[in-house]
Amino acid sequence: DMLRTSQCDAYSSSVIAKWPNGTSILLHQNPNVRPLDYFFEGAGQGCTFVITKSTFQSVKAHIDRNRAEAQQLFFHDWMIYAICRASELRWFFDAQPSMIYRQHGLNEIGAKGSLSSIRRRLPLIRQGWYRTQVLGVIALCSTLPTPEPAAASILRLEPNARAFLKQKVPLMWTTLTQSRRSLKE
Repeated sequence: DMLRTSQCDAYSSSVIAKWPNGTSILLHQNPNVRPLDYFFEGAGQGCTFVITKSTFQSVKAHIDRNRAEAQQLFFHDWMIYAICRASELRWFFDAQPSMIYRQHGLNEIGAKGSLSSIRRRLPLIRQGWYRTQVLGVIALCSTLPTPEPAAASILRLEPNARAFLKQKVPLMWTTLTQSRRSLKE
């Protein structure tokens, strides 16, 4: 219903993270889409994703054509979000939680902000894993037939895009320029 009423191609929602000791927190899904956010983060927990049949077919076809790039990415939900957004598909973020996201010792990463998640993420970031994932998302989006204009600018690193990134998002700029260099190598 939400896809129909919002006239969007894809949906994800907030969740309530719950631990075995009974502790729970709302993992809020910000409904505000920001330009190029998909290069750096997913759209929340993939278990909340709902996509239209045509969106599924489009994403699947792109992954099938670019299997090598897709296999480099750890988070399938981030990959789906990136392909959709870079293709100018409409994404609806529901601030209302749609499910309880159970946390346990075998979670791959865990809920953002949890102590166990921080313990798992920090070494990965220090080792360059996050940078590699951003690079992989950029590489996968660069193979889209017609990426959305902002993404196309970044993918080509046009001068006006460079200026915007240097001024507004220094960390993003550093990651992109390092990623661009790696793509050339």
